[in-house]
Amino acid sequence: MANWGIIEAVFGKQMLKVDLLDETQNTPLHQNFGNDNPKFFDIIKKLLNSGADINAKNSYNNTPLHISAKLKPNVMEELLKWSPDIDTRNFDGDTPLTVAIRYCSACPDIVKCLLKAGADPNCENVLTTHLCNWLLRIVTLLLMLAKKNNSCFLFFIKIKQLQVK
Repeated sequence: MANWGIIEAVFGKQMLKVDLLDETQNTPLHQNFGNDNPKFFDIIKKLLNSGADINAKNSYNNTPLHISAKLKPNVMEELLKWSPDIDTRNFDGDTPLTVAIRYCSACPDIVKCLLKAGADPNCENVLTTHLCNWLLRIVTLLLMLAKKNNSCFLFFIKIKQLQVK
């Protein structure tokens, strides 16, 4: 986790290596997303203003945008101000939008934010799963859970029917 106070103490007010890599090729920008530091946005802005690469890829080919797609909408909104490659793919073939759909079904605002910024809703990942198929599965699951007397078998049958179509 990056600590801006330590970074400034070591390098002074000017960052020398804002894209320094760790063992998994994460830059300080990648690492900051797991940080609960109250100055999180200040650190992100300082890194980007100092020349950090918004499109840097780690050893999984994830960019900071892929990582932020699992977080809160305000994080995504901040990164989108820096015009990242919004449809870049990681090694699983996922774009930030497919990551947001897969991991943030409880927070649709991230998906809305990415779509508003121009993310391609028709993209496919390596498994050739259309985003619409993922969304349809989520809606089907929610509808099934809303019904009384639902069963796992009934849900399984519905998913199988979707896969056949």
